[in-house]
Amino acid sequence: MAFLGLKLDKPLIIQRLYLLRQLIRRDVERRYKATVGGMAWTVLQPLVMIGIYTVVFGLIFKPKWPTVESSWDYVLILFLGKIPYMFVTESLARSAASIHGHVNLVKKAVFPLNLLPGVSVGGSLYHAFIALIVWVVFFLLIKRDMPYEVLLLPVLWLPILLFCLGGCWILAALGAYFRDTEQVVGSFNIALMFLSPIFYPASSAPGPLKIVMSVNPLSYAIESARALLLWPEHFVWGGFVVQMALAICFAAFGLAVFNRLRPGFADAV
Repeated sequence: MAFLGLKLDKPLIIQRLYLLRQLIRRDVERRYKATVGGMAWTVLQPLVMIGIYTVVFGLIFKPKWPTVESSWDYVLILFLGKIPYMFVTESLARSAASIHGHVNLVKKAVFPLNLLPGVSVGGSLYHAFIALIVWVVFFLLIKRDMPYEVLLLPVLWLPILLFCLGGCWILAALGAYFRDTEQVVGSFNIALMFLSPIFYPASSAPGPLKIVMSVNPLSYAIESARALLLWPEHFVWGGFVVQMALAICFAAFGLAVFNRLRPGFADAV
């Protein structure tokens, strides 16, 4: 039995998941192999980032957020919005080079190339998880309390994971044929920062921008996470079902595009 080019027999799925886990692990370790700090950078980077946000937004600019008076709360709001953004942009940027960056694997007819974009997503997901732990620790230091709703966050962020995976399949396929894809993705990621409710709530965006945000799946990932962890009394699961359905369809579309363009990868790279 097969679905969009994926064989759905249990032994093969287990084998592919094991291979994917090993590839992700090797990818993460390779990033920090030649550095002095090594794997400690996975923790140091979000610590440095939240430190910068604390100084800039908590002590210098002191921006305002509706119903939020404390600058420290704004740091929590901002950093929580940056976590899914960094996950998405890092995944997209690295997936654009995932095919021509593994020429030796592309030449092997038996290697499941559709796992390569998954490696980009998995590596970025690992860093997002570490950043989330840093956020929880920072939350505890400020609030002196534990946001138990954080245990529901993996479920809530499942749609953006699938949206991202679908996009990575498409970009990986296009990147095999067009090297300019990496440059386009870089510009897109910068625009995405300002087209997502990271520095301000979606409700305060002007009319045209609010329309763009309404179709941006990252907006739901950011806004819903903030509601769940910071204002749980106002959180509702209503939009999750819609986001999940759209995400599944987009992931299936992305994989279909990847499978359609895959036969020419060996010649393109």
